[in-house]
Amino acid sequence: MRSCSVAWLLKQAGYEVFVLDGGYKAFREWALTSAWTSRKLKMCMISGRTGCGKTRILDSLRDSLGQQVLDLEGLANHAGSTFGWVSRPPQPTSEQFGNQCAVEWRCLNSSHWVFVEDEAANVGKCSVPPELFSLMRQAPLVVNVVVPLRLRLDLLVEEYGGEEAQADEEWKPRMIESIVRMNRRLSDERVKEAVKALDSGDCRSVAKMFLAYYDKLYDKHLVNATGTGRGVGQRPGEIVNVEVPEEVPVFDTLAHATSVLQLVRGFSKRTSLSTDRAEKIVSFT
Repeated sequence: MRSCSVAWLLKQAGYEVFVLDGGYKAFREWALTSAWTSRKLKMCMISGRTGCGKTRILDSLRDSLGQQVLDLEGLANHAGSTFGWVSRPPQPTSEQFGNQCAVEWRCLNSSHWVFVEDEAANVGKCSVPPELFSLMRQAPLVVNVVVPLRLRLDLLVEEYGGEEAQADEEWKPRMIESIVRMNRRLSDERVKEAVKALDSGDCRSVAKMFLAYYDKLYDKHLVNATGTGRGVGQRPGEIVNVEVPEEVPVFDTLAHATSVLQLVRGFSKRTSLSTDRAEKIVSFT
């Protein structure tokens, strides 16, 4: 009753107003359950180790190539890693994040592929809706982007240690805080080395230290059924390794996104979305 009254007042003030049938409680129940079970979408997961340009490829697929993308990191305001807060606004609550994911999912066209980054169950402090995460782990196609270490370090330094990032006066103390929190996963000596490198402005060395940890975690996340470093079982979808050659001088986002799209179209032609597992390697040209 109160909602209808407020809606009426807002309409009188000239606002376009929508009232949820059944109220927020019904909407929330939909966002948690039937939003995911009522529609079947063809999902292509964009996977790969930290710094391989997954987010850039997704952005290019959406903005330059007109493809459907469910941008979990954009909705969560976080890049998913220890330093995922850099150059991002504050995160929403998990409830707000889940609601927005459900709304975005409802707007997607079920006759076309949707591209999603192969996230863990949490993006920063935001929890991926369990039903969505289950669908992600069961996706029929997983594109694993493989990029030379040199280019990965270039991308990581640009994103997390570039001029834009360091322009924030909170950048350095928050970076140190994030590094110190990793002492549960890295040795105290390694953490001290990383802090020292950051103090000296050597962001590349910091990135290289953390990749030694994250690479092992992502390799396990790629193949297991439950999607964590300690997960078990085998992922049912087809995993295709897409490799950027060592000799490539810079990361060409549009070219790589185009290659991913061509791969997906080829997959659509040769399969009826069978869950038979296979691994192939494709090189960017």
